[in-house]
Amino acid sequence: EEEKEETNTGKKRLGEKKEEDERITISEIWDSLTFTQVIRGLLITQSFFRKNIVLPSLIIAKNIGCMLLF
Repeated sequence: EEEKEETNTGKKRLGEKKEEDERITISEIWDSLTFTQVIRGLLITQSFFRKNIVLPSLIIAKNIGCMLLF
């Protein structure tokens, strides 16, 4: 029974190690790219515009359209 617990613990450690290796690999890829800060900035800017400008504008346009039609 103790051997089973040890193997389960070993499997958990291997899984955690694999996840950590994947995180490190991903971070190294991001660090190796030339324009990472620019890409991140563009993604954040696009998200901001979509969330705070485009979607509310579409909702307002839809509501105005409904008021004019009915």
